[in-house]
Amino acid sequence: MKSILIRLAGVAGLVIALGLVGCALLEPDDQFTLLRSRFSADLISKIESGTIRLEGGDGSSVQSAVKIVGAATEQENIAAEHFFLSKMFGRQGIEWAPTGQSGLKHAGRSYDVVRIVLAGEKARRDYYFDITEFRQN
Repeated sequence: MKSILIRLAGVAGLVIALGLVGCALLEPDDQFTLLRSRFSADLISKIESGTIRLEGGDGSSVQSAVKIVGAATEQENIAAEHFFLSKMFGRQGIEWAPTGQSGLKHAGRSYDVVRIVLAGEKARRDYYFDITEFRQN
């Protein structure tokens, strides 16, 4: 009787574990849901349709700057920058936070430099966004 109960407990634990894994697999993409809740439907629509594009590198230097293409306003440009950072690092204000922003001209191009700090880290990181197209409009 004792071995049957132990087996049943083991099977029940396995069923619960598999159920939790299955639920996790069926959940919508948390990051996508987060981005949809954090950013306007208009911005998400423009990014999904390609009206606003995030091109280039990973933003860790001027040479690998993220190029913001198609932003019509400064507000859209900043939102696109924060969208990129949220895709990389998660929830703004929880997993990362902006600590400053500055402009930079380099080799005839215009950049926004966004300084952030990641949760649990003291060091700040700079991310570079090429906004030359926006500045020319």
